Amino acid sequence: MSLLPTVGRKNIKIRLGILLIYTLVILGGVTMVYPFLITMTGAVSNSLDISKYRPYPKYLFNKEERYMKYLAERYYMRFAFFKSAYQVPEYWGEFNDMIDSSDVGNCFSQLGAQENAQAWGQVQLVSADYSEFLTSQYNTRKNSEFLIPLFMRYEVSDYRNFLKNRYYQYYSRDAKKLTEKPKDEQVEQLALKKMVELRGDYFESFDDVGLEMFLNYGYDLSGWVPTIAGRHVDYIDWIMSLPPEKKEPVTRQYLWTRYLSRKGVSAEKYNQNMEFGDSEDAITSIYELKYPVDRCSGYLKELKDLFISEGWPVRWRKVEISDEMVAGFREFLKEQYLTETMFNDVSGMHISSWNDVVLLNEMPFVKDGVSSDKVLSDYLNVMGTAWRNYMKSIPNSDIQMQCPEKLYQEFLIKKYDSNEKINSLYGWSNSSVDEVLLPIKESDYVYYYNNKSLFLKKFLTFNYIEVFKFMATRGRALFNTLILIVFTILATLTVNPLAAYALSRFKLKNANQILIFLLATMAFPAEVAMIPNFLLLRDLNLLNTFGALILPTLANGFSIFLLKGFFDSLPKELYEAASMDGATEFKMFMSITLPLCKPILAVIALNAFLAAYGGFMWAFLVCQDAKMWTLMVWLYNFQERMSDQPSMVMAALMLSSIPTLLVFLFCQKIILRGIIIPSMK
Repeated sequence: MSLLPTVGRKNIKIRLGILLIYTLVILGGVTMVYPFLITMTGAVSNSLDISKYRPYPKYLFNKEERYMKYLAERYYMRFAFFKSAYQVPEYWGEFNDMIDSSDVGNCFSQLGAQENAQAWGQVQLVSADYSEFLTSQYNTRKNSEFLIPLFMRYEVSDYRNFLKNRYYQYYSRDAKKLTEKPKDEQVEQLALKKMVELRGDYFESFDDVGLEMFLNYGYDLSGWVPTIAGRHVDYIDWIMSLPPEKKEPVTRQYLWTRYLSRKGVSAEKYNQNMEFGDSEDAITSIYELKYPVDRCSGYLKELKDLFISEGWPVRWRKVEISDEMVAGFREFLKEQYLTETMFNDVSGMHISSWNDVVLLNEMPFVKDGVSSDKVLSDYLNVMGTAWRNYMKSIPNSDIQMQCPEKLYQEFLIKKYDSNEKINSLYGWSNSSVDEVLLPIKESDYVYYYNNKSLFLKKFLTFNYIEVFKFMATRGRALFNTLILIVFTILATLTVNPLAAYALSRFKLKNANQILIFLLATMAFPAEVAMIPNFLLLRDLNLLNTFGALILPTLANGFSIFLLKGFFDSLPKELYEAASMDGATEFKMFMSITLPLCKPILAVIALNAFLAAYGGFMWAFLVCQDAKMWTLMVWLYNFQERMSDQPSMVMAALMLSSIPTLLVFLFCQKIILRGIIIPSMK
């Protein structure tokens, strides 16, 4: 019988009341669904759109934002390089500043180039030639030091595989006898052990190896020199192995704009000092200001001279060696190290006199072909530092600036003979080849357009795949969680029904007191019992075992109370008839009681599943050995590792909620029966 009769529903007040109820229910549902949609969207976001808190991924329907998302992945943790390459506005401080900005169209003018056949052909030619330039020019370790890797989030797994293969080869080379090829997991352990031995690093797994140590390289610092060691050579060799689309030179234009930014030079300050006012020469962003290759005067010349002397990296300078320079360098070393013996001890060299020291025309670096475990680190670091310090005393007029722009210009002239032919083929309008900058925009867009479906798939799946790989390969998280859930449910469905059956069937003298005692456990938070439970398990030597996880959850006061009430409502005639037929108490429990209690048992099992699967604090407290960590403990560990990548954390939360969601979807009827039947009783 319905609460509202048919006649009553025709009343306008009743109808308004029903409408209000439905409105409140819908609004309540929205408040539950909306945060879930934001989390789901955040799981397929990146640094571009993670802070927008949208209920759906806009980039699925917006081509412009999809391209910006690609750029955010391409230049992940490299925003300064992106600003220089794309001449972005000064107020863009991070990628999410691009969304909804009115300046987007000016920065991404290459978007839609494929709609014009001639223009698209020119852009593709520019990109193909640029890839050829990168491949031919940056094929040595010395030159590859100018390169930075792109797609850092995507490529870190490739870097780990590169190290694993390299150090397993080193292990195989040094091993006295290999009877058979090890399994994949053994290969990883052997390679890791060899890498730790040779590099002096400590990693529990290759998953711990990242590119963090290279993200903060001082490319734009004049006096910065990397410490030459095996890890640095590994990094350079890995960059050399990358295809040209996944790396980019550190350009002179980047160093120039970065220096101006560090010096506090803004577009407004530049225009004011140059007295441009509102003329065509005025700039709107300091990143638009090209490095002046021609002669200049005034404020611009002052900035250029300061940049050459203060901003251009010493390690990327080249000089014409003279006898005077060589003598000066030897005197410089003599002042630093006093004696040849002291110099030999520090550098690992074996010179008999200072005359044996040779001055190179550029900073010394690891020669090609030398394995990373055979690098003469002491010599390279000592001589590199000495070369850098000595070069600071050389006048700017004697210095040649090595830069990718100059190499690219020489490449184009060698291939096409003249600037006019380059302009004709490329659709450019440079008055001189010296004005040519690296075609980074064109290369980026062609690579995106040719792989746009692949990148869309990456955007939607990458975070989930990385999270699953972390959870599935780290320790035994999935196995531990499965064992914990299975045994917790079995134990819960064994102990609680037996205790409730005993209290219901047998008229115990203190049954009510026992029931009150069990219910009293609900009056205190679970955290109150953690310390005594932990001490008890420690004394029993059960820490870091499944016993520590399962035993404290065997009995539950509320479950016993609920089951007892349900057992009391069962007809006593059933038990009397079974007893007359000779059934034992255990037979009656299994054949009569449990079949009639399936809804309640299902709810108790569901609660046990949720407690076992979602439990973190207790699991972390009693099982601090990583081999015994459950999924929720690994999830916490993952969140700590990925605190700077909230989209990865969102993906982890989404994946971890799937089992609970599936249980709810497939057990809806059981859950509802478990709620309705006890209320009817």
